[in-house]
Amino acid sequence: MKVCILNGFDKSSAISEDVFNSIKGQLGDDDASHIENLALDAVQIQYCKGCFGCWFVNNGKCVFNDSFEEIARNYISSDVAVVLTRVVFGGYEAKVKRVIDKFICLLLPLFEKTKGEYNHRKRYPKNPNLITIGVMENKNEKETGIFRELTERNSINLHADSWYSEVISESDSYEAINDVIQKAMKKVRV
Repeated sequence: MKVCILNGFDKSSAISEDVFNSIKGQLGDDDASHIENLALDAVQIQYCKGCFGCWFVNNGKCVFNDSFEEIARNYISSDVAVVLTRVVFGGYEAKVKRVIDKFICLLLPLFEKTKGEYNHRKRYPKNPNLITIGVMENKNEKETGIFRELTERNSINLHADSWYSEVISESDSYEAINDVIQKAMKKVRV
């Protein structure tokens, strides 16, 4: 199983290491080498300017020549994508939001009606299942609810067959983080 971590933290941060080690432990030795931990702090990603060049000019590729193409390639070729982000006012932190916004290029500029609502059609035959882990200094029920709703909507728009979202605290122990990752991996396993 291939896992892509879109990591909004520095790879050496305690929370990042705990999440990575937990996923590695869940996968076992055979699959652990198939984890791509993409530290978004270490790459340059331009903001989406909404030009639709990715739809009408570049056939699914952003018009900016930045690190996003590699991130998109890793994301779309994964079985499971894990988004690790600080929760800011119920949403993603800026560098993670930049990536999520640019994922529009992974969809087609055509719509289809599914379960009573309209969404963009898939560009690729298989999209990864999605795990979103939000991190807050102190958990807040209202922001947690907003974050879960946002991640649910993103998983629908990105055509994830299954998804899991959870908010953890920066002070959570490795055991608590491992429990969250274990639940998430059970829910989204392909």
